[in-house]
Amino acid sequence: MKTLKKISFLLLLLAVITSCTKEEKFATQSLDDQKANLKNSSLVPVVDLMENDDDPEDEAVNMQLYEWGLEVRDRMSNSQFYSSMLNALMNDNDHVMTFTELDIIPATATVEYDNVTYYPHVWLYNADTVDGELDPYLCLGTDIDVEEALAVYQDDEYIAGWKLFDMEDIVLCLNDVESMQNPVFIIGFAEAEDEYFGIGEPRRSATAHPNEQNPGYKRFWAKAFRIDHRYDHSSKSEVRMDYHFEIDGKFENLTVKVPVQEIHKDDLNGWEYFSHPLIYFEDPNGAYGDDIPFNSEVNLLGIVYEHDWWCLSKKTVTINGQYKLYYRTKYASHFYQIFVFTDISVGNGEFFTSSSLKIYQDE
Repeated sequence: MKTLKKISFLLLLLAVITSCTKEEKFATQSLDDQKANLKNSSLVPVVDLMENDDDPEDEAVNMQLYEWGLEVRDRMSNSQFYSSMLNALMNDNDHVMTFTELDIIPATATVEYDNVTYYPHVWLYNADTVDGELDPYLCLGTDIDVEEALAVYQDDEYIAGWKLFDMEDIVLCLNDVESMQNPVFIIGFAEAEDEYFGIGEPRRSATAHPNEQNPGYKRFWAKAFRIDHRYDHSSKSEVRMDYHFEIDGKFENLTVKVPVQEIHKDDLNGWEYFSHPLIYFEDPNGAYGDDIPFNSEVNLLGIVYEHDWWCLSKKTVTINGQYKLYYRTKYASHFYQIFVFTDISVGNGEFFTSSSLKIYQDE
């Protein structure tokens, strides 16, 4: 009996010491660090956040992302490999490299969604501000149900992963990542180079719809987005429009981006109004500047899509059989509208309305 009591006492003493050690460690952290730890620690395992009952094909891709995450996480536990990977991504122009380039040989080399094959890569999201001495985060390139992860409602779009090297399950939003100096690696995927520069009829394409009149002293504005379905798990869809110009037969190789507009999940089929200038034609009175000469032949080419901050611009659309736009979304099929306008016409008020987009001219 004395022996049993002695063992019980020692176990109790050990529990108290362990508890004190954890409390002391927590107490030495700053208040901001404590809040960050509480906010970003997931209440459920990362693997559970990969589920998607509404889209079994997406869930299968998510589970493969998870497996890739485990494989990369295992490789990163080797300090020599981790240092090599960090340096390679820091020195890459886009700070992204394929598994093959990083000498990672996964058990499964590709995933497929909606008849498109994708190949994995690793992206060092915050390469410009990273401190390589801090513990890294490894995240998976898919949005999650953050309410399940944190048991609290959040507007922001979150991704899940691990804080290395203690292997803590965590979730991060864009504001978290952009305020961090810890390296944040995101495992994502892109189409193969030969697919998005492929020969033959492109999978995602649009053709021109010409107008009769010549352009005049006008400005054209993107005025509203509307969606009737959603592609993500957060409470709001982040809708964006990217576009190019063709002026007098010359393609302006610069993607112009309309800022992201958030549409709440309860506001499907309603217009979300904003105002963003698309085209300024020369005004002889100097009111609008001289961005595009008067009487130029101007074509406007663009796409409205679900913008995912945690994805690279690695999905493409081919327009008029020759121009390509890169857009940031999880899957290449996650767009709402592809459009081409040739020889943009004079008029007042509403210029174009589709299921997803309104473009206006000055009235």
